[in-house]
Amino acid sequence: MLIIVDHREQSPALLDELRRQNTGIERAPLPLGDYRVADQLLFERKTVADLRLSLADGRLFDQAHWRAQQPDRRVALIIEGRVQPPGVGERERRILQGALVKIALLWDIPLLRTLLPEESARVMLYAARQRERGKLQAPARPLRQHSRNNERGGKRAGRHGKPRPATGATNPLAGE
Repeated sequence: MLIIVDHREQSPALLDELRRQNTGIERAPLPLGDYRVADQLLFERKTVADLRLSLADGRLFDQAHWRAQQPDRRVALIIEGRVQPPGVGERERRILQGALVKIALLWDIPLLRTLLPEESARVMLYAARQRERGKLQAPARPLRQHSRNNERGGKRAGRHGKPRPATGATNPLAGE
């Protein structure tokens, strides 16, 4: 498997992990993204600090918009680091969350979370292997809608469509 790494990308630990996994690495200028994997997947990797800077200077939304315009490649944003690093206040955290919601829902770019560069390398390789096995293809037919209640008296169905016995316990997240 070959991974093209943008010539500006600086993460020795990530590159070392890719090499440990016997991955071919080629450095080249990439017009979009930081890593192009198997010519099908495009990853933009941002540390939390870089994410904050790209949001402040306006690059984040420009980059997301252009990445969303890649019909021949799957695009994902890897966010690397602690969710709330030291020095990030609640207001800034909410701004970052709002930006990530916009990227994920408006431009349909998946957000992948990692803690360390080595983990970012492994996530890219997991995605590439799943792509090779055909597991990243869109479903051929719409996913089946699951109903909370079956057609018999509104009781929740268990395995094999049979009603579950009442236990008296309710799930507070199920809205019952």
